[in-house]
Amino acid sequence: MSRLVRAPSGNRFHPDWFAVPILVGLHACSGPDATSPRITAGDLVGNLRAQDPTVEVAQVFQSEIPGLYGVELAGGNFVYGTADGRHLVAGDLYALGGGLENLTEGRREAWRRRLLAEVDPGVAIPYPAREPRWAITVFTDVDCVHCQRLHSEVHELNKAGVSVRYMAYPRAGLESSSYSDMVSAWCAADRRTALTRLKRGKPIPVQVCNNAVAEQYDLAKQLGLTGTPGIVTESGKLIIGFESVELLLAAVQIREG
Repeated sequence: MSRLVRAPSGNRFHPDWFAVPILVGLHACSGPDATSPRITAGDLVGNLRAQDPTVEVAQVFQSEIPGLYGVELAGGNFVYGTADGRHLVAGDLYALGGGLENLTEGRREAWRRRLLAEVDPGVAIPYPAREPRWAITVFTDVDCVHCQRLHSEVHELNKAGVSVRYMAYPRAGLESSSYSDMVSAWCAADRRTALTRLKRGKPIPVQVCNNAVAEQYDLAKQLGLTGTPGIVTESGKLIIGFESVELLLAAVQIREG
């Protein structure tokens, strides 16, 4: 087993820990040693919390490597610990052989699917394809140039069989004019028309209602979006940004199969 690991500084968990790959040749792994200590989830979690009492552990699970256990932290982050709970590896776990598969990213995709499955479909602004083959969730900001470009291509995505559902992500925050504009769009009688007008730089009437814009903003933060548009496919793949409809279609089709 070969590892490429960035040594963390200090005792606290840091976001940079989770961007480091671990390369593992699974075909070279031997079976578990009968004399190796059994994992005690409480001990492993206890050791983590001894380093950072604020750490939130969602679950501990057996990884694909005997003796190495995965720890799912809050926010879709993962680390790995040894069976005795004394050692920690921060980074992504890859499978080698027949290609390079990011096993940790696969778990993040499942986590994103779970989060989005909990969202009431009625709070999104949908642009459905007539003959849907794929679907994407797009976290958008009406003042984002790349979001505006993507929106101008929604009809092409629909023609290609991609349904689009919009979630709000006003990057400037909940006190911004973008947030107020998006609330007005989400409260409009014709939400699709209102959103399109905003994306074209045109004003819409100010509206206030019980809406989910703030919750969608929080969800985008929880998903770790670093920019807009933030696109999540049905399989849970995350795509940040937009270059062209052709590249997006290729990414969606390749990733969804």
